[in-house]
Amino acid sequence: MSNSTAPEIPVSADTLLLIGPILIGSLFSWCLFGISIVQLYIYYLSFPSDPFIIQGSVYAIFILDIFQSVVVAAVAWHTLCSGWGRPSSLEFPGWTFTALPCVSGIVAAWVQTFFAWRIHVLGRWKLLPCLIVFLALAQCGAAWAIGIGFIPLRDIKKLHMVKMFARTIIWLGGAALADVAITFSMFYLLYSVKQRTNFQKTDRIISRLIRVTVETGAITATSAIVELILFQTMKTNNLHFIIALMLCKIYSNAFMASLNSRSGSKLSNESPTISTVTSSIHWNHTFLSTMRRENQETSAVIQLETSTEVDSNDSKLGVNQNKNERDIEMDAISERRRG
Repeated sequence: MSNSTAPEIPVSADTLLLIGPILIGSLFSWCLFGISIVQLYIYYLSFPSDPFIIQGSVYAIFILDIFQSVVVAAVAWHTLCSGWGRPSSLEFPGWTFTALPCVSGIVAAWVQTFFAWRIHVLGRWKLLPCLIVFLALAQCGAAWAIGIGFIPLRDIKKLHMVKMFARTIIWLGGAALADVAITFSMFYLLYSVKQRTNFQKTDRIISRLIRVTVETGAITATSAIVELILFQTMKTNNLHFIIALMLCKIYSNAFMASLNSRSGSKLSNESPTISTVTSSIHWNHTFLSTMRRENQETSAVIQLETSTEVDSNDSKLGVNQNKNERDIEMDAISERRRG
């Protein structure tokens, strides 16, 4: 009797599109968590004197990042390990799945509210920051409504119901709209300041901040829009999970990147024999100087700190040179007297 093995049945494409995005999204989420750790370390070393409101936001968002990473790992474990081969695990990935939109909504609202506060301080605007805060709270509430509403459903396919559709529009659409408003507002404020500065190095600093603001805002808004499109168009698979599992990390990393961009704002001259001029821009809640247009209200407030460092070799060279010049003058005077 010959030993024969039955041919293995390949995994269907439909099944792969259900479990594959969970694996890929989990891997990307943990990669972004590693980046968050590095961002936090850079912030800890670079800005120990930041106001309490900024430091509290940084560490609170990082704690939420840790919790979201645990939730993502639990979802992946329940789906790909302990629940492997059971269709019920694909329908309901566990109670931890309900926490994903809730945590993402909180982090996104926290970051957007922080930027709304920054816009209010820089531009002295009131209406637009209030609108951004309203959109942030609305999308956070919709995210919580999705997470809580999924508990009695216990089926991922039912997320595409009409009432869940409306909540998803408010959640992801509101988040994207708030991100776009933040990006354009910050760009306008920073560009207005750049137009009124006459220092090349200050222009370079502001240009760097403009680039970081546009990049982070574009990433967060695009992620929310892509997640919304995948959720509404790919109703038979879990492709939208790739973005959903790392949406929280995208917002937290964008927030940290915006703060840490200040650490590269210190520039020095290229020549080591010339006095070094260091300029830095600090986005604090107090500001020491204002830039005003003539006969107009203040449009932006920025704290500028300038320090000048003189090379010790240059100073010694200047002293020796002055001594030589005085010796020459004294010799000339003595020769005239002799003559």
